[in-house]
Amino acid sequence: MANVVSRGVAAIGLSIALCLALACASGGPTYSELEGTLPGIPSGSGRILFYMTDAVEVPTFRPDLTVDGVIEGEIRAGTFFYLDRPAGVHQLGVHAKPVDAAFGGQGATQPIVLELAPGQRAYIRVDVDAPAGMVMPVLTPETAENGQRDMARLVQIQPGQDP
Repeated sequence: MANVVSRGVAAIGLSIALCLALACASGGPTYSELEGTLPGIPSGSGRILFYMTDAVEVPTFRPDLTVDGVIEGEIRAGTFFYLDRPAGVHQLGVHAKPVDAAFGGQGATQPIVLELAPGQRAYIRVDVDAPAGMVMPVLTPETAENGQRDMARLVQIQPGQDP
């Protein structure tokens, strides 16, 4: 009986340690902690904020996001990054990654056209769906209210760096 209790206590201790390690691994400042300290948007530019919540169908898939056809960064569940770009029309998309045995193929993502005004903050939610045999990243423009709410607990990453 004591052996069973010891194993149970050890399992609980291991679970707690794992949870703490995962929490520390995703460390870094959250959007709500950084919001007031982010640099200002340069004159004549707007800010594109890409984010991916933890509530996606395939949280381990990391889509490569593009602006005007250029890969700007890889995003993962629970993170966000931003880019300052000149005001004007920009095409936002997802670069198709090679086939991955774990996910199957990557479906084509419908790009979105963003008309970025000077000083504007454009919130772009990234979702990853999993129709049969593939992954499908989806980009959705959000209102400032929804974007700020969704991003509150997300951790900032730098575009172009492995999150």
